[in-house]
Amino acid sequence: DGGIIRGEAGRLRNVGARAVQITGAPRERGREQPDERVLRHQLSRGVEVSPGFGQIPHGDKRAGAVEIEVVPEEVATEINRRVGILLWSMGAGAGCDAQYLFAEDILGTNRGHMPRHSKVYRNFAAEYDRLQAERVAAFKEFIADVASSAYPEDKHVVKMAAAELNAFQAALKGR
Repeated sequence: DGGIIRGEAGRLRNVGARAVQITGAPRERGREQPDERVLRHQLSRGVEVSPGFGQIPHGDKRAGAVEIEVVPEEVATEINRRVGILLWSMGAGAGCDAQYLFAEDILGTNRGHMPRHSKVYRNFAAEYDRLQAERVAAFKEFIADVASSAYPEDKHVVKMAAAELNAFQAALKGR
């Protein structure tokens, strides 16, 4: 969707991003490839686009950085010494120019397999479980209050003066 693409470029610039990595796009000849429309749009807005390792840069054929994932640290370090582009490491060691993890790893929201290179800094999954239990409890309390007539109380409803009610009822007669 063009609107989403345009909006994302604006948000990236607003938070000071100079580069973005685009992954998870459709497969092309056995490789994951970023959507060319997204790449062209981001590049036209001055946002550098970084393909993942093994992806081919599209758009104007330039990239500001390349991701390298789960490559032995020694190999990633040697590659980094020999290329003239920033190398972003996910599980490829400290010999690269930058380190990154997915938010799901950092925040601990991933309930599935935890990759060896990931590190959990907070356990949001447990907090989400706690919040879900609170949601269920709140709805059960509401249902119980309605069933027992504890809700609504007078403070939860709008009342009208007796004279206004009488006038309203009189206006309804014959209808």
